[in-house]
Amino acid sequence: MRHWPQASGGASQGMAPSARRASISSSSRSLDHCLDDILKKMEEDWNVVQLLAHHRRKFKIPSQDMQTFTRQFCQLCLTTLTSRGQDVLSASLQRVQLELKAARQDFELKLARCNLGAMKQLDRVKGGTGTPLQDDHVTFFEPMRHLSEDQRLLVLMIVKDKLLQILDGSASASFVEELKQSMGLDPSKLIDKASPKAGDELLEDEDDVDLETALRRSKAAANAALRQAEEDRNHARSLQQELDRCRREVFSLKGQLAERQKQLEQLEAGMDKLKDLGLEPEEANFMLSELGLERGVSGASAPAPQGFEVRYDGAPEDCTNDCILKWHNESGLDAESLVAVQIEDASESSEVGRRQPSILCTYERHADAEKAVVALQDSVLVSASGKKSTVTASMSPPPDASGSPTSRGLAESSTAAAGRGPFKHPKPLTSPTGSAKLEIAEAPTPTAASPKSLGRDIRPKPLERSPESPHSESGASVLSKSFSPKAAVSGPPAGQDLAELTKTRKKVELLDAENKRLKVCLEELQAKLRHLMGNCSQRGIGKEVSNIANKVGLERLLACPSRFEILYQDAFKRIERLEELRKKSLEERRRILEGAPEPCEASVLSVVERSPLVILQQLLSEGPVGYSLISPGGSPKRRKKPKAASSFQTAPAASNSPSRAPDVLLPLILPKNLTSASAPSLHSRAMEGRRLLA
Repeated sequence: MRHWPQASGGASQGMAPSARRASISSSSRSLDHCLDDILKKMEEDWNVVQLLAHHRRKFKIPSQDMQTFTRQFCQLCLTTLTSRGQDVLSASLQRVQLELKAARQDFELKLARCNLGAMKQLDRVKGGTGTPLQDDHVTFFEPMRHLSEDQRLLVLMIVKDKLLQILDGSASASFVEELKQSMGLDPSKLIDKASPKAGDELLEDEDDVDLETALRRSKAAANAALRQAEEDRNHARSLQQELDRCRREVFSLKGQLAERQKQLEQLEAGMDKLKDLGLEPEEANFMLSELGLERGVSGASAPAPQGFEVRYDGAPEDCTNDCILKWHNESGLDAESLVAVQIEDASESSEVGRRQPSILCTYERHADAEKAVVALQDSVLVSASGKKSTVTASMSPPPDASGSPTSRGLAESSTAAAGRGPFKHPKPLTSPTGSAKLEIAEAPTPTAASPKSLGRDIRPKPLERSPESPHSESGASVLSKSFSPKAAVSGPPAGQDLAELTKTRKKVELLDAENKRLKVCLEELQAKLRHLMGNCSQRGIGKEVSNIANKVGLERLLACPSRFEILYQDAFKRIERLEELRKKSLEERRRILEGAPEPCEASVLSVVERSPLVILQQLLSEGPVGYSLISPGGSPKRRKKPKAASSFQTAPAASNSPSRAPDVLLPLILPKNLTSASAPSLHSRAMEGRRLLA
């Protein structure tokens, strides 16, 4: 009201006080009439009344105070508008219009985006349900008509979210209670107003809703438990496969350990026999290196393990060792009599027309094999997956027959030892998976009746493996006697298997080191034996010792020449060639210098005899028995009957006539101080002698 005098003061400066008062009173009355009209229109407008009522309830203002506030607010606005004039009103109006235009453009853009998003959601929902698109008419009641389009969309989204929570059963309890109270569905009030029967029905409906909610949650928990159980089952299956692989690896290492123990026993037996001959270690080592006894030539594979084989045709495809053991136990047979089990696929079988796999079982005794043929003939074998098949049994030839693995292995071993052909290892047994193979060659046990195999079969046999790994999950392994059926049914835990595997590997490494040490000892013993034979020949008892060696089977071992003997012969051949070159040079000299006196030149052999080198003196004084330095044929030849004497013999005319070759006999022994350690010095001395002779 304080702006009123300022607004009308300029227009009434020239007026009288009475006229001024009259104009002021008339102006105030006109303003009051305008104010009353505005207030009346506001009371008639429902939106304004709702807004004022909402404001009064929100700030808890009494009705009388709210009316006074409204009247004063309208009067202030009217006075301000009247005092500032049309310019201010037009400027404000223009500014508001510009803001309204900018806001409208912004709202149009936002509304377009909201409509686009709503249409996309609508297409996604309608397309998922398969229902055709229709026009959805949404009607807003009077309290929400004053909202903008964005606010209405926001309200719709909120209502949709709340409805989804109610339908899914994920709404909070406080929200449900408030919703019931606002809708007049309070259970306590409804029970009081309605009859007891209606109240019971309402409670039952609520219980049904709670039960449905609990049922949905239980189903979700059950599905999660099923998924977890499936994952646990897969993990347990992988652990079982790993355990089976570890067991197969342990069984194969047990077989290797047993093989190495057998080889160690054989080496110890050979050592005991060779120690009786009294050979020096260095000489034995040198002689073995000269004889060139390699691991591949030292011995052949042992024959296949003895047993009585029974073939069962018509087995199921997914048959396993456990199924075969269970089949034997159900038929009343002793599963302990099984030595090995081999499952052959139809594609691997040599017979034509077989469509089902066959099983080859090896039994320890012939009676067990016959009993198995009678008991399991035309019986039903159930596989791991429940497949059933009628099996026919047939007895294989006994192991002592001509085609048995034992006789065949002995024949091939003797053939390979005699040098008539290579030895082919027998086909190993494979496990049901049948992919990888593991083959272990057993060395024959040395006996007193077979001393010929002392230098050939005393070495450890190598373990032969196929290119495929025997430790893969689909690999196959040999089932020897160490693989008992009880161990296949109930094996030790995986931790014990790994510990046993580690111990077995350490034992195998120790056995390898022991085998290398025994190999060196064996070579030394063989060299000692050769040295002993040479000493016996020197002392005149070589013939008797040779006869004894021939009787015990050492003739072939002692008859083969060593590398040192070959080099020894080559040295004397070089002396012969030097003698021939000297003759040619003398003839050429006579032809060129005719009539000149011939110089007195000594023969090459005499130069060697007068050489200050100790090694040449030893070679001339102690040579191999049975070899002549220069034979009538022009090359060293072996005498049929070696002499016992070891004297150095030379033809009488050897030093006088250079055209006649001397006849020298040297004994067949090694020097006493000749060992593997002195071989390099021997070679260097020989080279020095060759330079002096040249």
